[in-house]
Amino acid sequence: MTTAQTIRNHIEDLAFGELLTATRLLEAGFGSRDAIDQTLSRLYRAGVIARIARGVYTKPRASRFGGVVLPDPAALAHAFAKLRGLTLQLDGAEAIRRFGLSTQMSAQLSFQTNGRTRTLYVGKLNVRLEHAPNKMLLLAGRLAGQALTALQYIGRERIKAQDIHTVLEQLPAPERNALTPALPNLPRWLADPLSLALTSA
Repeated sequence: MTTAQTIRNHIEDLAFGELLTATRLLEAGFGSRDAIDQTLSRLYRAGVIARIARGVYTKPRASRFGGVVLPDPAALAHAFAKLRGLTLQLDGAEAIRRFGLSTQMSAQLSFQTNGRTRTLYVGKLNVRLEHAPNKMLLLAGRLAGQALTALQYIGRERIKAQDIHTVLEQLPAPERNALTPALPNLPRWLADPLSLALTSA
């Protein structure tokens, strides 16, 4: 069986939203790097796979209305982060919207990461992965982490005690409890009022 047919068979077995890379195909013994790259390029041009970043592909599925459907952009971002071993946190603008502190919709889906800044392409939608300092990635992947991102995004000059209470009211007890160990890693302008709010909650 040729490299192209072997790879095509492998793609047919992939779950919707699963990622595919030339490096992993090479490591799995699907052929030489040149043969793999050429095959992926042909399959991409044929619409069998979609490219979301350099060397990273996913499998779309046919739409009943014609054309193809791509996986959920947020799910692809998390799959990409897992593939690359990155930490991923919802960005501040979207976090404050989810907690009801803003009604403004973001122009594009965006996440903060400990990796380099890059853009993922999901059809006509771009997903931005923005490099951020570790303090913005505390409790990443948890609702408590989104809460910290939202409050830090509001900023020292604009944050009010009511903002903190609004966020805390939406956290279940386990997520509120997770905030206390994170307090020493927060700037004082947020750590002090958040500690007070947690104590009085």
